Amino acid sequence: MIDLPPPALLTFSPVTDMYPEMNVRLVTVQQDIADRLARLGGNWEQEIIINPTMFLAVIAKIAHSYAVAKLGIDGFTPDLRDLILLQEQRPWHYVGADPNDSGANTDTDLHKISLHVGKQGLLLARVQLFANFHMRPYSVVVGRLPSDFVLPAE
Repeated sequence: MIDLPPPALLTFSPVTDMYPEMNVRLVTVQQDIADRLARLGGNWEQEIIINPTMFLAVIAKIAHSYAVAKLGIDGFTPDLRDLILLQEQRPWHYVGADPNDSGANTDTDLHKISLHVGKQGLLLARVQLFANFHMRPYSVVVGRLPSDFVLPAE
């Protein structure tokens, strides 16, 4: 998974064209990984090429789709259209991670998604892929809510 800083829109960071520092975390899900590697001769290398913009667009699509499913197509003003269409030049302004949310939980759900209302009426989504492996969740600025909006219970 890719570890990211919080979305720039939530931290009020200066606008920049530079991607923020990201870390890629590989997590093994097989308990017998040492035995598997030994059968391969003990060494295994794999080059992984990740296009951060495409990855963030996938997370944005998940968040946007969930918001539409929960609130309806007219339930909010969407902010992710350009990112989903790969036309956004600064996707990290909309997708990131909460440094205080480790993703640790006792649930067995494969994935977890929820909506929250942020400052200034921002509609936020928390997208946790592979939650049962305690992957760190992503924070997504999905759009803007009307001033009189009350988020329905999940």
